[in-house]
Amino acid sequence: MTTTIQEIISGKITWEVTISWFIDTIREHKKYIFLVLRQKTELLQVFLEKEKFAFLELKIESFIEVTGVLEMKEEVKLHGIELIAIEIEIISAPFEELPISWKWEWYPSLHERLDHRHLSLREPKILLAFEMMSFFDLKVREFFYSMWFIEIHTPKIIGTSSEWWAELFEMQYFDKKAYLAQSPQIYKQMAIAAWFEKVFEIAPAFRADPSFTSRHVTEITMLDIEMWPIKSYYEILESEEEMLVFTIQELAKKYWEKVKELYSLDIKVPTLPFPRITFKECVGILKEKYWIIIPEWEDMSGEWEKKLAEYVQEKFWHDFLFITEYPSSVRAFYTMEKEDERGFSTWFDLIYKGLEITSGAQREHRHDILRAKIIEKWMWVDGFHHYLEAFKHGIPPHGWYGFWFARLFKQMLEFDTIKEMILMPRDPKRIFP
Repeated sequence: MTTTIQEIISGKITWEVTISWFIDTIREHKKYIFLVLRQKTELLQVFLEKEKFAFLELKIESFIEVTGVLEMKEEVKLHGIELIAIEIEIISAPFEELPISWKWEWYPSLHERLDHRHLSLREPKILLAFEMMSFFDLKVREFFYSMWFIEIHTPKIIGTSSEWWAELFEMQYFDKKAYLAQSPQIYKQMAIAAWFEKVFEIAPAFRADPSFTSRHVTEITMLDIEMWPIKSYYEILESEEEMLVFTIQELAKKYWEKVKELYSLDIKVPTLPFPRITFKECVGILKEKYWIIIPEWEDMSGEWEKKLAEYVQEKFWHDFLFITEYPSSVRAFYTMEKEDERGFSTWFDLIYKGLEITSGAQREHRHDILRAKIIEKWMWVDGFHHYLEAFKHGIPPHGWYGFWFARLFKQMLEFDTIKEMILMPRDPKRIFP
């Protein structure tokens, strides 16, 4: 295996070394050349005598192998270390001009970056985001395993809607119609009926949503959890708060310096508890402070969420906000209604820096009420036969939330769109690459 820059910086490698990395920058002088090599988000300077390596045709983004001697030099900005080249071999070089580069005077458009995704993903800022998301994924699992959750894998080919028919991708499944799953919610609840107690899944979900916004795509990776027994949806909120504090704290330990270097940002670890404001209270705040009138029983818009985030930042100095107890009429059939306030539900959204990153609720676990809600929403009740059967044989009060990885990191690292946080994003017009 090739030596890493981290091994060199840490002092583990102190003499002769062979490395295989990309050429990031070429600075040519009369008698010598400086190369800056890139390994993921790290850089190292290489010095070579021009006459000795005149036979080489060096190009930006070539993958090369260099054998050389390390020297400590205070004047070198990159770690105070320089590699004096003895041998160089070009392993792979571009055979045509690069179609995009983040080093251009003008930054390529989002369309160009997504068309040439293998190149835009090389940008250190983007690459660091994916490294952080991978680490976050690991810490999420670590948190839930420590809390005795069981990780499950639910079907992604389903026979009926799990949420709303309009957002289904239809497909031919042998001699019948099937659909790509919008969420794992039906199967998480069936696991609860099987007395799994606490479950989670990190998996794709598919939404046939024609939206063209900075926060929507048609294929997403979600964290979904389901847990019982609960007495209130507040227990779900508390579980998510604890998960986010733990994972963001771990991110800060590992990536604080690198995020500061590449983004000029801090990773801010949130404090407990997160601010919680009911939907009705939000309506009052928007009216009194921002002169925004929300019609009765209307859902919360993205612009209103941003205003509420401003309010919470001013009042509580907090980046997170739980909006709770939405009107039942604008929430899914499986959401439990508040017993002491008819017309309002146990549904909540978590807003991070003005963007919704989570939805959740306490579920309706009573069979007859759940069946009536399916009919009330004009959904095909026979299509929920197997789902409803799970509620006939004893199922405890339980709740859930679904969490968007890409939205969290879009906000944390201040990207313009979640598409930058998805390896190969899909939207209504993009199915390649």
